[in-house]
Amino acid sequence: MLEAKYLAWKERTRDMIAITGATGQLGRLVIGKLKDKVPASDIVALARSTAKAANLGAAAREADYDKPRRWSAPSTEWTHCC
Repeated sequence: MLEAKYLAWKERTRDMIAITGATGQLGRLVIGKLKDKVPASDIVALARSTAKAANLGAAAREADYDKPRRWSAPSTEWTHCC
């Protein structure tokens, strides 16, 4: 079911799926499971430290809730953020 919804979404957009808190316990699990369902090239790992997110197997972007102005321009790269 998820695969069909993903394929339908992917046909409509070129955007990526962004996971916040990617280096945390839940974020790592979500990215791992998501990579089983969609290509890693469609996933963005959002974290305070891109160095810590580098080993997740997805593109890493800086995203610190305490520094929202430093977020990598989300509107130009992704629309779905979890």
